[in-house]
Parts: sequence; structure tokens; C-alpha cells
Amino acid sequence: MLETGDKSFISQVQDLISQAQSQPSRAENIAQKVAGWLFYIAVIVALIAFVTWMVIEDLPTAVIFTITTLVIACPHALGLAIPLVTARSTSLGASRGLLVKDRQALEIAQDADVMILDKTGTLTTGEFKVLDVKLLNDKYTKEEIIALLAGIEGGSSHPIAQSIISFANQEGISPVSFDSIDVISGAGVEGKANGHQYQLISQKAYGRNLDMDIPKGATLSVLVENDDAIGAVALGDELKATSKELIKVLKKNNIEPIMATGDNEKAAQGAAEDLGIKYRSNQSPQDKYELVKNLKKKEKKLSW
Repeated sequence: MLETGDKSFISQVQDLISQAQSQPSRAENIAQKVAGWLFYIAVIVALIAFVTWMVIEDLPTAVIFTITTLVIACPHALGLAIPLVTARSTSLGASRGLLVKDRQALEIAQDADVMILDKTGTLTTGEFKVLDVKLLNDKYTKEEIIALLAGIEGGSSHPIAQSIISFANQEGISPVSFDSIDVISGAGVEGKANGHQYQLISQKAYGRNLDMDIPKGATLSVLVENDDAIGAVALGDELKATSKELIKVLKKNNIEPIMATGDNEKAAQGAAEDLGIKYRSNQSPQDKYELVKNLKKKEKKLSW
């Protein structure tokens, strides 16, 4: 046993939905304030009706009109309707794959004029295929490089890792057994095997130019041993069928789409050209944060 049920993906999704439903939206807050004012207004009007009908008629008539006034002016319908609608909309959205973490953010999204989109898994299918494996020195054979790539990615559920492992299986190559594997935040992974230290990192994290042709639209990962590149793998995935329609809708609504991706320049450029949008390549999580921060300084209303 590795984890309990409350740590599962489904449980986390359920928690997100519950949190969103319990979090008051802007419309709910306004409704509660208005309902509060209407309550006092209803009570005052009911008292006026009671006194008026006591003077005109008698006590039974005054009571009837007082109760009638309270029932008609009761603000509870307003206080109940909006929470029910927002809760129902959150559930319907979740059933269609739209998870709302912050309902207030969802409400103000209609005012956005810039939308920042990731590439992998958002605009593309996220189903990577190995396009090419390159040797960058004569110390290893191509089969040995593939075995190291599959070994260092062993156990990872990331789409890139799974595509490399699948490629090695198709080639009939067994992965190298690594003694330890650690994640390098925002860069890749590193591990130790047969007394050697290896890293599989992005081209940006490697920080040097590589003498090789990168297929258009491909993502490049570099295999490094003792700070020297020994191999590289080019991977690619396809645009989703709905991505072009999404971009068309955004532009029609005067929302500027910007793609921010951790992929290299060629991979980002290929996808951006197909979609006809602006892009930022080689973006780490911190770079994406700075992009959002800078656009906010320009008084842009963002959605991401």
C-alpha cells in the first residue's frame, strides 16, 4: 500500500469541487447583502400594513395583510436561488472536465483580455512520440543511450517519460537499472547508475548550443554525464483538434492568447505558427510567474 483513498486523484478532484461549492462567489455575497436589506424593508412594510389595516378594519384583517406582505416580500428566495445555481453549475462543469477552484476567478474571467496557455496537454494532446535519438559523443552506442534514457525515466508518470519508456520497449532495449533517481525542479531528473551520475534535462537547463538538427515542433531533452552532453532525444506531440477553434473563439471575443511553454524555441514556434498566436519558449514555472506579473503591471486582465 502506497497511499490511502483520500490521497487519490478522484478524492482530490472531489475536494476541489467541495471547496469551490462552499466558497461564496461575488454574486452570492451581493445577494446576501441585498437579502439582508430586503428583510428589514419587508418587516417595516409589514408593520405599516398592520397599523394601517388596524385603523381601517379590524385585528384579523390586519394580521392577514401583515402575513401576506411578509410572504410576498420574503427575501429568502433570493438568498437560496443563487447558491443553488452556483453549486449546480460547479457540478455540471466538473462533469464536463472543468474544475473550478475559485468561483470568484471564474466570474471575473469574462472580463479577461489576455489568456496565457500552456502547450503540452493543453493545446496539444500530451501524447509524445520519440522522433529521434542523437549521439553527442562516441563513448556510448545509440542502444546504450536509449537504455539510459529509459532507465532514468523509470517510474515516472510524465508523458515524456512514458513515451521514452515505450520507445525503448518497441526497440527491444532493456532500461538501465538506476540506484537513485531525483527530480530537478523545473529542469528534469538526475540519477546514479553503475557509479556514474546522469541528468536528463531540458535544452534550456543545459544552457549550451547543440550541433544537431531539431525537428520542427519537437521538444528536446539532453542526457548529461558529468556536465557533458552524451545524447539527446527529440519528442513531439500533436495539436488537439479543438485548439484552433479555441484560439478562434478567444480572438473573436477580443482575448489575446499567449502560449507559455517550457519547450525549446523550435517546438514552441512550430505550435504557435500553426495556431497563429504569440508565444514564450523555454519558460520555467518562475518565468511563467514573472510573465503574469509583468502583464498585470501593464493593467492587463489575465486568465491562465
